[in-house]
Amino acid sequence: MRLPAVLALGLFLASGAAFASGPYDGNWSGTVMGAGHQCMGGSVTLNIVNNTVSGIVDLAEGTAGIQGSVAADGALKATYTDKSTDDWVTLTGKVSGSDFAGNLATDYPDRYGACTRSVGAKRF
Repeated sequence: MRLPAVLALGLFLASGAAFASGPYDGNWSGTVMGAGHQCMGGSVTLNIVNNTVSGIVDLAEGTAGIQGSVAADGALKATYTDKSTDDWVTLTGKVSGSDFAGNLATDYPDRYGACTRSVGAKRF
C-alpha cells in the first residue's frame, strides 16, 4: 500500500515543478521612445516564461518578432533582425518587480549609424 502512495506523491511533486513560474514570468507592454527622425518610437510587447523572452517590437519602420532571455538577476537581452537592412537589433535592460527599463540599439553602418532608443514596460 505504501508504494502507490509514494508514487502518487512523486507524480504530484513533479507536476507541481512543471507549473512553477519564474519571478519575471508574465505579459509586458511598453513604449519605445524615439530618438530623432531616423530613430522613431513605437511599442513593445513581451511575454516571459521561465526566463525565455518572446514578443513584438512595433516601430514606425515596421514590426518584428523578438527572442531572448532573462538572467536570474533580471538582466534581459533579446534580438531581432531588421528586415529592411538585415542588421541586428538588440533590446537590453533590467527587469525589476513589475517594471522593465532598457534600450533598443541598432547599428545601421550603411545608412544612419547607431540608433539607441529608451524602452520602458510594465507587467500586466
